[in-house]
Amino acid sequence: MSKRAAVMAMTGVFLIPRPAQPARAADIVKKTVVFRGPAAETFARLLQLSPDQDATVRFELSQAAEHRALPERDAALRDERGTLPSSLGWRVSDHVQVTAIWKARSRLLSIDGYVADASTAHPRPEGPACWFSSPVFAESEIDRLPGWKALFPVVSALPAKPGQGVVADQRVMAATLDAGRRAVLTLVRMNIWDHQSRPVQRSQLSIGFGRESGKCE
Repeated sequence: MSKRAAVMAMTGVFLIPRPAQPARAADIVKKTVVFRGPAAETFARLLQLSPDQDATVRFELSQAAEHRALPERDAALRDERGTLPSSLGWRVSDHVQVTAIWKARSRLLSIDGYVADASTAHPRPEGPACWFSSPVFAESEIDRLPGWKALFPVVSALPAKPGQGVVADQRVMAATLDAGRRAVLTLVRMNIWDHQSRPVQRSQLSIGFGRESGKCE
């Protein structure tokens, strides 16, 4: 949900313009990333986990993320007309998720599940290399996303920065981890249309982690 870097115009040796590379979304891949020591403690705090109690939190992902992560699910996600409904971004997937496991005594945090690898996107978005996001939701219905519920009041209390286009505003909480890695929690409010083409305001929470460049690892 961060601002994308400007795409530079490319020319060949003889100043003949080359076709621009088309925009593409980041690949969603299955990953397990482990943080230890102070980095794990810092990330756990960002996730609102108790510093002295073990915890396991499962973060819901959307069926839109499921479709990108598991192409074999394509037919099952199509409607009776054979098209992919726009409501996939609202629906909660029962096939893909992200699990955060916090071991307080050993100061170890693992993030396991389906995340977007920002290095495979064009243009590459600013921020950490790994991202995952909640389904789109109406804020009055945050209870339907129990994995994200504890994060919502914390980040929604932050000052808002005005957005552009469909993005009404966004709120960001960031923390420095280790070896150039960061963790970022973002709430974006959007003015969009629902699956019945009615204007609505909806929100989405996202978590990013890792280095600012390179692959998600």
